[in-house]
Amino acid sequence: MAADALTQFQSVVTKIAAFDGPAQTFLPTGTPDRGLQLRILYSAASTSAGAGSAVWGVKVSEDGGSTWNTIAQTEPLVLGTTAIAGELYLRFSHRPGHYQANTPQYRFSLLSISGTNATVTYQSDTVSGGANP
Repeated sequence: MAADALTQFQSVVTKIAAFDGPAQTFLPTGTPDRGLQLRILYSAASTSAGAGSAVWGVKVSEDGGSTWNTIAQTEPLVLGTTAIAGELYLRFSHRPGHYQANTPQYRFSLLSISGTNATVTYQSDTVSGGANP
């Protein structure tokens, strides 16, 4: 699907366990009132036996990266022995709170992945307009 890519959250990676992407500070005053939409492109998502799942999310830190809180997450993507590919959209919103002296930091994370030898290749970016499934 064509979309306006604004900010890359995560370059292409392949993971077999939970993973936190790099911290980014591109939203010094938080998200716009309508929030932002994150596009997740995934491929080669599978297990070697049985079923599993993968869950992605957006985390925020307001204290310079010492504490991270999940502010949005996807529904679990069901994994099986046949590799799948596709895209997910995740809308998130955030307003800085207590530590206003620090610029909020955001990171895109693979919060969990389960199943026998589960693996997934993915990337993510923010998009404007377009799809809102």
